[in-house]
Amino acid sequence: MIKEISIDKIILKNEFQPRVEIDSEVINEYKEKMDNRVEFPPLDIFKVENKYYLVDGWTRYYAYDKRNIEKVKCEIHEGTEDEAFNFTCSANDENGQKRTNEDKRRAVENALKRYPKKSAGYIAKICKVAVSMASDYKNKMTLVGLESNEREGLDGRIINISNIGKTIEDDESKTFEETMEENHIDINEENDDEDEPETKKAMFNRTNDNIGWAAWSWNPVTGCNFGCEYCYAHDIAMRFTGHFNPTFHENRLNAPENTKPNMDIRGGNRVFVCSMGELFGNWVEQEWIDKVIEQVKNNPQWIFLFLTKNPKRLVTIDFPKNAWVGTTVDIQKRVKAAEKYMEQVEATIKFVSCEPLLENVIFNKPEIFDWYLIGAKSEGANKVQPETKWTLDLIEQAHNTGKKIWMKDNLDLIQEDIKE
Repeated sequence: MIKEISIDKIILKNEFQPRVEIDSEVINEYKEKMDNRVEFPPLDIFKVENKYYLVDGWTRYYAYDKRNIEKVKCEIHEGTEDEAFNFTCSANDENGQKRTNEDKRRAVENALKRYPKKSAGYIAKICKVAVSMASDYKNKMTLVGLESNEREGLDGRIINISNIGKTIEDDESKTFEETMEENHIDINEENDDEDEPETKKAMFNRTNDNIGWAAWSWNPVTGCNFGCEYCYAHDIAMRFTGHFNPTFHENRLNAPENTKPNMDIRGGNRVFVCSMGELFGNWVEQEWIDKVIEQVKNNPQWIFLFLTKNPKRLVTIDFPKNAWVGTTVDIQKRVKAAEKYMEQVEATIKFVSCEPLLENVIFNKPEIFDWYLIGAKSEGANKVQPETKWTLDLIEQAHNTGKKIWMKDNLDLIQEDIKE
């Protein structure tokens, strides 16, 4: 059945995205053709319990979204979530952009993760690949279920909590470069604009696995005037640039269109904005913010994560739906402002970052936030852990309101810390 439905009702589920990469150039090409009234096939949508999931036509969807189309023509299929997933496994096999071998591999790996007990023949059938290919990946992949000492966190990530009751061994001394890597910072990104070749193509930087919730970072604005004593970005900037003054890097604005999402890695279409600065400080010019938000709006193939210690200014921002917005609460004093202003923010995902968690924090309205990020304090090569009770209290607050929890890799839980 073909019908027009509101684009806002269409749900984008990462597991149902069949491509390894979504090409921004093709999105722009489709948009231009649509502007010239070229007709495109309907999007394929699976209706599952009154929810509309996009299963084929992701590039077309992003092109429609870029044109601010309110309703789009869709072919509606009805069935279960498994049937929707199976449909995506062979999407684009006979139409649209031809599947690459990497696209086929992604389909096989996703299918094996969803159906670890199914035969290679079944996987090959739903993915429309050779049985030998499915069998090869089935043999290579290690599929581990949830053990008693594991929990499922944000986006299905497995969080190991088996270290409860263990002591922390002193960290060995690390070099500065190792500390940089631990904090997912690319040294090359922090050079002043005058040190960067004019012909250099702006692109995102890859974070390492420690950050987890975003595979990329983007710093169109660097520097901050808050002066937090635990700020690793300040120390890095002072070493490599000699200052931490708020700076606008206009030459980095094109990075979203110059970088392609990689859906084959964790957080492959998510980018952390201004990891080396504060975008929403009162000292930041509105023009800087407007130019960054415009790039977010023009690149719907990406999900952009914003984090600030000044949530009051977030209320004035018209965030596109591919923006996830958060504020830092490291001490109880920040809770009131965080709740007051974040409740007014319009964003697809709203999160609170309790990193570093410096004292016990109790929220009055924990339901406001979709995510809770919890982490320790880094001091050079050492980590200063929050008391385990503080962490468990936050977990309980999130759990009681059905929210997601992300425990940073630098976080340990120490049984001995719990006070009677």
